[in-house]
Amino acid sequence: MSIAILGAGNMAKGLAGLFAKAGYKVVVGARDMSKAQALAASAGAGARGDSIAAAAKSADVIVLATPFAAAADILAAAGDLAGKTIVDISNPLTPTTWV
Repeated sequence: MSIAILGAGNMAKGLAGLFAKAGYKVVVGARDMSKAQALAASAGAGARGDSIAAAAKSADVIVLATPFAAAADILAAAGDLAGKTIVDISNPLTPTTWV
């Protein structure tokens, strides 16, 4: 199974490393290709960095690891996601909102 992680922040970095070490094919997609490639290199185990659209197209599962405010733009940049499983780890709450 292949997993695309869309985003290049701390959560993306942690998940990319865990998924790669578990043997999954991992591709990190970000607006800044150099950040995606650096994060993928730090994950090891053959993870690679690519554009958002290329990462999403190449994967079976997509993990949306972006700030909530960026989620809609990132999903639009991902292109056709028909048939893909999407896991959204963004949190729409603000520091002053309590659940």
